[in-house]
Amino acid sequence: MSSGPAPSQLTIWVVSDGRAGIENQALGLAEAVKRQLEPEHQSEIVTLRVRLDFPADKIAPFVFGDIWQGLKFADDPSRMHLEGLAESLRKGDGLVAPDSWPDLWPDLWIACGRQTVPLTIDLCRRGRSLISGQGPAAPFCVQLQNPRRSSALFDLVVAPNHDHLSGKNVFSMIGAPNRIHETTIDKAREKLRHVLGFPSGSKRVPVTIMVGGPNKVFPFAARDQERLVAAIEQEARLGRSVIVSASRRTPAVFAERLRTVTAAAGGYFYDPQHDEPGSNPYPGVLGLGGPVLVTEDSVNMLSEAATAGVALYRFPLVERRRPVTKFDSLVRTLRDGRHLRDYDANLEHFSPPSFLETDRAAKALIDAYYRSLSST
Repeated sequence: MSSGPAPSQLTIWVVSDGRAGIENQALGLAEAVKRQLEPEHQSEIVTLRVRLDFPADKIAPFVFGDIWQGLKFADDPSRMHLEGLAESLRKGDGLVAPDSWPDLWPDLWIACGRQTVPLTIDLCRRGRSLISGQGPAAPFCVQLQNPRRSSALFDLVVAPNHDHLSGKNVFSMIGAPNRIHETTIDKAREKLRHVLGFPSGSKRVPVTIMVGGPNKVFPFAARDQERLVAAIEQEARLGRSVIVSASRRTPAVFAERLRTVTAAAGGYFYDPQHDEPGSNPYPGVLGLGGPVLVTEDSVNMLSEAATAGVALYRFPLVERRRPVTKFDSLVRTLRDGRHLRDYDANLEHFSPPSFLETDRAAKALIDAYYRSLSST
């Protein structure tokens, strides 16, 4: 809950447990807000990675009491560029409660992940208890994903529409917010062309295959692994250049097999668990103009590829632990919107309509933030 006129310089805190897939959602939304506010308002984005101590980390978001003292930095403050701020927040092994650092309160607090839910609730509660016009302006508190707590406890909840949340302060979007934007893709694409050895101005268009891994729905069983290998070999037989990018969830043994199969196909393979970050083809591959095949186990990867406007294909996984899931809802929405096609061993190019869900969520956040200022 904020109060007073909008400042010309805004501070946005992005709060998560530091896992890339979680943090990137909050960062993507923060960066979209920053783009839309400029040049009228300048914004500084601060990344804060925290984790709850045991046993609170196991029962979040249902944590009550003094949660700040049981909070730890989830990363070295120097890697978060928080050296000075970290000392202001730290208290022994934990962090001090927000009442002790009101002068440091951000204008916007954007959090993602279940461990951050009790923090957002507590900070929002403290902000609402302030008397209008007295003391510092309280942060406008935004929680991403389904918090599994009442939406009334937050200033704004931004959740995927496949979570079926409702409430006057709930904004539903297709998929997940992400950091994909034309400026980042353009820069990464030129770097990737150099890594791949493509000559300057090359029109070479590879096929990209993005591989996820096991989760609560998809076990990534042997049958699906064999089908994915067959898809890579099929593209190679068709004479196409192949780029295969594994994820942090891709099983290590399968990742090594993918490396071998891709090498045999004359393609390029990347595994974030073993390869240097500088050789990561992502997100540059989203700007090379070729079709992108994504395993259906990742909301983030599907959302990012759709945002990039590529010819997106979903690689269906046959083995699953649940018959109907949120992934089915997302795939159906993307397919109905002509953003995605199902893979049937034929990766043709097609031009999907624009998919600007992160920008739409950012606009909703800014509008809600301004309404909160005018209502106090």
